[in-house]
Amino acid sequence: MALLHLPRTVGLCCAVGLIALGATACGDSTAPTTAPTITTTTPTTTTAGTTPSVGGQWARRSPTGATTGVAYFTITSPVADRLMGVSVDTGVAMMAQLHESTMGTDGQMAMQPVDGVDLKAGVPFVLQPGGYHVMLMQLAKPLTLGTTVVLTVTLQKAGKVTIEVPVRDEAP
Repeated sequence: MALLHLPRTVGLCCAVGLIALGATACGDSTAPTTAPTITTTTPTTTTAGTTPSVGGQWARRSPTGATTGVAYFTITSPVADRLMGVSVDTGVAMMAQLHESTMGTDGQMAMQPVDGVDLKAGVPFVLQPGGYHVMLMQLAKPLTLGTTVVLTVTLQKAGKVTIEVPVRDEAP
């Protein structure tokens, strides 16, 4: 079996392409950082007195051929709680994960999944480009303008909250 040796520039081009795809999905830190207006949603299952409000939700339009997408929102819980995870219908993506974008010691942005986020009572927690966000993995089809993605947000105390997330080019 012969090994194929490619010039170093081919490998570098592939790496740059993968980084660009990740940046497209996660956005960048130059996006607006103000918290969007909070609107109340109706949870599907909740514990009395713990119903959070969710607002400013949006999903970034994905380029043709992209296998990942990204969604953002602001959540405010009336009590201390923990955002445990997010799920999405498999007709949209095979799975959804909470991720955090951070600046590495090498000065490069990196993202990693997180198993949850603690919410302080009455303090809005903003998922936004360049920070915490929801990664939609293995998209069934591209996220297109004018469509809506339904996410189910799971909190430790409040239970499950279903939110409709419009697909847009930028934050509302």
